[in-house]
Formats: sequence, structure tokens, C-alpha cells
Amino acid sequence: MMILRLIYGIDPNKADTDEDGIDDATEVGDPNNPTDSDGDGKIDAIESNTVDRDGDGKVDQQDNNDSDGPKGDLDGDTLTNEQEPP
Repeated sequence: MMILRLIYGIDPNKADTDEDGIDDATEVGDPNNPTDSDGDGKIDAIESNTVDRDGDGKVDQQDNNDSDGPKGDLDGDTLTNEQEPP
């Protein structure tokens, strides 16, 4: 699990990095093929199944684009999508 912590950004000081109530070991599953429910390249242990950071109505763990909602930032300019000029 320590190697996974280094490779995938799992917090070694927390049993549940994304604080969604499911421990990292359960969310990782097979360490040789960690679970990524939405196929976005971020394993489930670092994406919450209770929080929707970009405000598009999909929790992060089920959202394959964590930047497309109104609170996301598709172009990376630090303005949220809802703050962008028309």
C-alpha cells in the first residue's frame, strides 16, 4: 500500500484520503489495478463518493470530467466556469 500512496497521492496519514467514509484499501481494491470507477485516471481512493467539487450534480468518483460543472475550471485560468465572461 505504501507504493500506491506514493504513486497515486493517497495520504499516508489518513485511512480514508478522500474522507468519504470508505477506507483507502477498500477503494483501491486490487493494488495492481486500482479501482477508477469513472475512468478519468484518478483512483477512487482520492475521489470522493460524497462530494461534487465542480457542481455538475455528479459525485467526483462517478464524474469522468471533474471540471465541467459551474464550479469547475475547464480552461485552468482560476476562474470557475460560472465566473467566465460570456
